[in-house]
Amino acid sequence: MQYFVSQPIGAGDIIFTQTLIKEVAKENPVLWPTESYYLEGFRKAYPRINFVDKATISQYLLNVKDIGMKQGYYILPIRWSDTIMKVPYKYVMRAKYDMFGMDWKMWKRDACPVRDLKKEKQLFKELGLKKNEPYNLINKNYLRNGNGVAEIEVGNGLKNVFMDYKSGYSLFDWCYLIENAMYVHSVSTSVLFLLEMLDLKAKEVHLYSRKPYEHGFNFVDYLFSKDYVLHD
Repeated sequence: MQYFVSQPIGAGDIIFTQTLIKEVAKENPVLWPTESYYLEGFRKAYPRINFVDKATISQYLLNVKDIGMKQGYYILPIRWSDTIMKVPYKYVMRAKYDMFGMDWKMWKRDACPVRDLKKEKQLFKELGLKKNEPYNLINKNYLRNGNGVAEIEVGNGLKNVFMDYKSGYSLFDWCYLIENAMYVHSVSTSVLFLLEMLDLKAKEVHLYSRKPYEHGFNFVDYLFSKDYVLHD
């Protein structure tokens, strides 16, 4: 049986549900349609999953809102978890696990990506950084089209390194930079899931709400356990 995951968008959602999918599908093959610009990064990060361009998949399959067999696939519609579980949208992440009677707190178990340390260090050098040089890592973007927040300003005298979209690099290629920053400042987005799993050297990690896109940081703050400085 081949499992079909309906969660084509949301890099954070895809990272967050790796443990869920591994547990539910177990030894079965997994087909996971997603946005084309995610493909290279996710294929390298999670090689056991067959990530494909969602443009090649019928809209019917992408929009199925119930669990079970459809057109030869066993559908896992985690994209629609809040609708299926009939909970407010702010609980959509937790509901992905609730759908299958699993504890969402186990999400980190299989969520760590396969890393390309050579490429991560290459990006580090391309940004003009030297080993042991202190810097602020700042991420203001929360959607690939450039949407972000403008109010993250850090004036502590250290070099500011901004997480911008760089051709040839995926989100996961920023892991080395995230781990070695003295201070991290990030808007609430997929980066937060990496912050939770990586071995951070930062003195402080500041997280910012995506207002007005979010209605307060409590939209996701329950997912994270480290000592973060929250900015609503």
